[in-house]
Amino acid sequence: MSKDLGLKKVVLMPPNWLGDVVLAQPALRTLCLQYQDADISVFGRVWLKELLPFLNLNHPNIHVVDEIPKRSDAVFLFPNSLRSALQAFGSRAKQRIGYRRDGRSLLLTHAYTSRIDLKHEHHRGYYLDMLRQYGLETPFDEVELIAPESSQAQAEAVLKEKGLDAAKVVCVAPGAQFGGAKRYPAQSYADVLTKLSRDGWDIVVLGTSAERDIAEQCLKDVNERCWNAAGETSLTEALS
Repeated sequence: MSKDLGLKKVVLMPPNWLGDVVLAQPALRTLCLQYQDADISVFGRVWLKELLPFLNLNHPNIHVVDEIPKRSDAVFLFPNSLRSALQAFGSRAKQRIGYRRDGRSLLLTHAYTSRIDLKHEHHRGYYLDMLRQYGLETPFDEVELIAPESSQAQAEAVLKEKGLDAAKVVCVAPGAQFGGAKRYPAQSYADVLTKLSRDGWDIVVLGTSAERDIAEQCLKDVNERCWNAAGETSLTEALS
């Protein structure tokens, strides 16, 4: 076991994609619980500032940073890229913890080989296994997100403006960063959403402005109680 329970300056580098950050939430929450007395910096995509309040990390001194702080006690690397390891190495962190991928082992002080078979096991376990190999107990297994009350109230007000009932809303996000290979067909969404609409549910389709056409295809047979919100909401509004 190689854990260090006395870390005071910790950097978290979450995965690069929003969905993967959500799947890493139990591992991120574990680190925040383990290092309650540390200063925790979160380094990564710009939208992490919007996502952080929803991750239920419950830490008194956690913040998103634009640059990795120099000479931290430890950097926990969730991305597998060589670039992330170079960034951690360049920060002169005392410990750099991550998986040995992309020929980056020499840049890490703690380089692990995953014991999780992602073809048959959940991606949550992939992130948690890194912490277990480091020597930490991992009390959280399921993803648990929260929505701040202020954000919920704002979302309910927006839905009301659109003529939708927040208590009867079903939200879907049918798009994907890498196109059709990473998502279900729009017609499959359309079939499900049409049935939900006929059963009395209000439908909201979320996504980026580039996904408005896909969203429109999903809503083609839905009644008037729907909203194509693709490209019309911030990340905070979408999460709420």
